Amino acid sequence: MGTLHHTSSLSKEREQVERILDMVGLGHVGDSLGRSLSIGDRKRLELAKVLATRPRVVLLDEVLGSLIPAEVASILDLLRKLRHEGLAIVLIEHNMSALMTVSDRILVVNQGREICRGVPSEVSRDPGVLEAHLGKDFASVEAKTC
Repeated sequence: MGTLHHTSSLSKEREQVERILDMVGLGHVGDSLGRSLSIGDRKRLELAKVLATRPRVVLLDEVLGSLIPAEVASILDLLRKLRHEGLAIVLIEHNMSALMTVSDRILVVNQGREICRGVPSEVSRDPGVLEAHLGKDFASVEAKTC
């Protein structure tokens, strides 16, 4: 349905849907019902639905949650590709190690309060971030080893 906002041709709409499904790695299940897909593929389907509207900015909330490491890596590769093609991505995510590999800038919020913002290398060394992510005892050990 999202592609119909950009064309009145059903054949062009179908081509666009197939292109998007291929892009997100779902070309092989294009005729399947969403409920029959794995969790990872359902997340890809959500991304495909958003991409069909041709956004300039997307907000993704916990897109990596409940995924196995191979699926996380695959979604991260897709996000990098989309970013490289000019799509702005705002990602809400608890998987800090994954977040560090795809982000240009990071804003860390803990209990509704901003505790740090900056590039990944700065954020990953911030004592407040370490404490929020690892806990106070682990953060003090980590800070000493940095």
